[in-house]
Amino acid sequence: RGIIERNAMRYFLALRADMDVSDLPLEQQLEARTRRWFTLTEEYHLQLYELDEPEYLDAKRREWQNQLTLQHENDVRMAAPAAATPASDVSPAQTPR
Repeated sequence: RGIIERNAMRYFLALRADMDVSDLPLEQQLEARTRRWFTLTEEYHLQLYELDEPEYLDAKRREWQNQLTLQHENDVRMAAPAAATPASDVSPAQTPR
């Protein structure tokens, strides 16, 4: 039960942080939201503490950069022309009707 309550509180604070910074320009929202979420969790330090603020912000910046890199790689892969599949490799379920 404690894990569920902890996660529910973390999600609630994430929504609150998102709403608190929604009036900022889009390019400022990620950093502001991350900082705001950390500040909100400090109000429940005993229950929610995981990292000091500099460590937390650094980890979140790295996660965001990693997501951008993965998204870019996926976009490139999806934009590349698909290799032609020989007709013998196409199953009946893949054959257009």
